[in-house]
Amino acid sequence: MGWIIYNSLGEPLVTQEQHDHTSADASGPLTNDEHDGYSEYDEIAAPGAPAASKARLYTKDLSALSAMFYVDEADNEFWLADSIFRNLPIGNLSSWATAVTGSSAATRNVNRFDLSPNGGTAHIYLNENAYGPTRGSGTDTLNWDRVVLWKLRFTLFTAAAGGSNNILLGHAIGDAPDTLTDKGIGISISNAAFRGFVHDGIGTTLTGTLVTLTVNQVYDVLIISRGDGTVEWFIDGASVGTSAGGPVGNSTAAHTIMSFQGFKATGASNRLMIHQISLADLG
Repeated sequence: MGWIIYNSLGEPLVTQEQHDHTSADASGPLTNDEHDGYSEYDEIAAPGAPAASKARLYTKDLSALSAMFYVDEADNEFWLADSIFRNLPIGNLSSWATAVTGSSAATRNVNRFDLSPNGGTAHIYLNENAYGPTRGSGTDTLNWDRVVLWKLRFTLFTAAAGGSNNILLGHAIGDAPDTLTDKGIGISISNAAFRGFVHDGIGTTLTGTLVTLTVNQVYDVLIISRGDGTVEWFIDGASVGTSAGGPVGNSTAAHTIMSFQGFKATGASNRLMIHQISLADLG
């Protein structure tokens, strides 16, 4: 295939004649290029689907970082750095603690957590010693100078006025379930309104509604704390908002709990199911 180098506006700068990368045998042209050195790619917008039996490799902005992606012929986009994430096991494991009030239920099943608040709270949380939050610090400390990437897959099954859910990183055992008292990041879902939740070590910032979720729909959420106080939220690959009120520096010791919460003061609603949890840190 031929190739084209684009500038940051997506305009072609240099074009190369077609060079086929099929098998190097009698049935096709010569291949097996050698390349000593490196290639650089300007950031561009996603280029769209290529022709059949081809793929496109490119760089685009991901929360102020230049990241490598490729798109296949069906227009499915893949981030090459996905392998940096550590998947945290979900199941009925002693490392995941539960706490409930009222008639609520917090159930740990294989490959899912089920939070069903009912006239109280439903809470599942993970002690920091179980997952070693960030490199360059002890297990009881989060190093927010690093770029922290937190991926979640979840479904909000029911939503109603007066019900809410929080998903937080940077919680502490002594904190009330619905608060951060030290540096941290997360999300808050009130009824079905999705908002960003951050703490810079001084106070909490809760964004306005970034998106209204659809009940009984699976979502992929990515939260990126850039290491400079900026936090960005993505839903299903699209950025939905940022906040400059995020954390930098080390957390206070023990403020590293990963916490999943549901609240409904009266009656049952805001049932939340967590399907997948992944974490990475860079820098």
